[in-house]
Amino acid sequence: MRGAQLAGRFLLAFGLFVWALGLLSVVAYFTSPGRILWFFASPYPDVWGPFLRRNDFAGFMELSFPVALFLAMGRRMRDSQLDALTGWDPNWVPSRFPLWVPAWMLGAGLASGSRAGPILLLAEAAVILGLISQRRAAARCVMLSMRLAAMAGAGTLVGRCAATA
Repeated sequence: MRGAQLAGRFLLAFGLFVWALGLLSVVAYFTSPGRILWFFASPYPDVWGPFLRRNDFAGFMELSFPVALFLAMGRRMRDSQLDALTGWDPNWVPSRFPLWVPAWMLGAGLASGSRAGPILLLAEAAVILGLISQRRAAARCVMLSMRLAAMAGAGTLVGRCAATA
């Protein structure tokens, strides 16, 4: 197996793992407040799955979101841009990585209620979506992210920002 194919498979597995962990964290937040994954008591009231604080969860989404968004949009980028970003043959990027995976990650990061996390996630999304040549796919990703953020409870972020103002 070539190194680029191995890297592609690893990134694909990582992207799907982070999506599943984000989904689990959102469900755990709303179904077991103050508990770590329904089992362990936590000293903090806003536990997001295995993350003790909302800032930790948002930070993890910030670090992993660009991988998932790149995998979902990689085939839509111009070849020269893709070569410049990866340094590899553009054929290693999976062609069937679903667009809703990075959209969910962005929505969950927005719903976490962290104040700096959503700013960084939106900046990452703007940079990566600005690199692709198909604007329709970028707009679809943004719309899907907003729907999923509303579904995941972005009101938490709005409430926290309003409380500090």
